[in-house]
Amino acid sequence: MSTKKEVVKKQATEIMVGDLGSLEDFAGQGIENVGIQDIKLPMIKCASGGTPEINEDDPKYIEGCKVLDIFNNATKSFWNGKKGVLAVPCHYVMTWNEWSPLGSGSSAPEAIHTDRSIMSQTSRKPAIEKDYKDYLPNGNYILETPNHYVLLLDEDYQPMETGMIVMTSTQRKKSKLWNTMITSKKMKSKNGGFFTPASWAGVYRLTTVKEKNDMAPQGWAGWVINFDRMLDQPGDANILQAAHKFCQDAKNFDNMSASASEKPSVVESVVEVKKADADFEDGKVPF
Repeated sequence: MSTKKEVVKKQATEIMVGDLGSLEDFAGQGIENVGIQDIKLPMIKCASGGTPEINEDDPKYIEGCKVLDIFNNATKSFWNGKKGVLAVPCHYVMTWNEWSPLGSGSSAPEAIHTDRSIMSQTSRKPAIEKDYKDYLPNGNYILETPNHYVLLLDEDYQPMETGMIVMTSTQRKKSKLWNTMITSKKMKSKNGGFFTPASWAGVYRLTTVKEKNDMAPQGWAGWVINFDRMLDQPGDANILQAAHKFCQDAKNFDNMSASASEKPSVVESVVEVKKADADFEDGKVPF
């Protein structure tokens, strides 16, 4: 009887390609030459009032997506902000993005710096102006930009999508909190001591909440991060494998970005991948 059930399950899940066999037999065929440099890294965002993805008249519109929802700008997938989505943090890197003043330049960073030493070249305007930006001598300003690479899971804890979450400006504190939660986790080691597990060994539920301040009384969507569980249960192996692989891919992406930052001819393609569109430029959308 058990054999019969196994056969039925196999027939129900396999997709056949005529006489060639199962579609799974051809996994990866046709994309052998697609590397990190050939892919646009998806951005995982939370929707605020001015987000193009909730505007029916905007080319970026995602049908059904609304304020406070969480969405993937590349796949167009979205999740209810109150219920949230499960995320495995696979890699983290801080960049110092150089922006042109509001109303000038492009909607992308003028440059992405990977070394904090760029901040030594900046200065701020008098406090009375309440500007709070760090300006370079060329008139552009630097925005400290935390980048979290994540693997999203469905409610059955199965790998679903990958992408990057940028937590700048008002969300910088959320980024620090998340990193604190990750680095504070401890697991018992084989020799009886304790160790800090890889970031990708834990799952977090990301939800959203409306935030506002005196400068933006209309409010914006902010992240809420809660620990869900460690990936230490039977059946978690496939998640860990997927998370570890994305961790390595993300590191390779960062290495490519760092190299390109020294080569102006390559910067444009990297910016197109790493920028958070115009949504994350301080002064345009307050998060």
